[in-house]
Amino acid sequence: MNRFDELLDAFAHTFYGYGNYKGVYWFIGMEEGGGSFEDVVTRLSVWDHHGRLELEDVAFFHNEIGYGYYFEKRPKRPKLQPTWNKLIRILLSAEGKLLSEKRDEARKELVRDYQRTLLGRAHGQSCLLELLPLPSRSTKPKDWMYAEHSALAYCADREVYKAHFMPLRANHIKERIAQYTPQVVVFYGVEYLYWWEQIADTPFFCDKTYGIRIAPRERTLFVIANHPVTPGITNVYFHDIGQMIAYERAQLLD
Repeated sequence: MNRFDELLDAFAHTFYGYGNYKGVYWFIGMEEGGGSFEDVVTRLSVWDHHGRLELEDVAFFHNEIGYGYYFEKRPKRPKLQPTWNKLIRILLSAEGKLLSEKRDEARKELVRDYQRTLLGRAHGQSCLLELLPLPSRSTKPKDWMYAEHSALAYCADREVYKAHFMPLRANHIKERIAQYTPQVVVFYGVEYLYWWEQIADTPFFCDKTYGIRIAPRERTLFVIANHPVTPGITNVYFHDIGQMIAYERAQLLD
């Protein structure tokens, strides 16, 4: 096995995302977006240099791979990341920090500041995980770059890759939830309902008021929401999810 494949294989089987497993809020998506093959090589190199961690500090990692503009220090204004900023809206709304009387621009600055300083940090209150390990531009076959660059069997095509990693990583995330008992787990991407149910190990029911699926189990509230970049979804949708979480979480902790 060459150096690249050894590192890619270790990354795919070891790295799960960013933040703190002891955090209150876990957000679980399908896979991280990615750019070029060179971008992947940079990610692998930085991850290797950091000690091949299961979770990275999102700001520390992204600053080193060339995405520091998401974490610019004042007086600069970091660019809002399309997925993260909606997840932050859920969290801040659940914490009562995005109230209806606040102006839209004030809300945006709260979100921007949270992204800059708190989201996915090693000692913070949030965790960002992915069901699939390898960054990709999209789920389209034409954007599957790994077959061209790797001899690993599961890199042959996207379907082989998914069949290999989805059950493996779903089980691992399920074990981590049992180990750490987060108060809130938000899955995003309703098309992966089957896998979210496997991880939560409980059936979901649809909350018609908010248009999402929820499943309280013991001390953890599981939520399935639309993906943050789903066309037509507004910020209000994510604020409403946060308010629902605040209510349901209070019932669980009562």
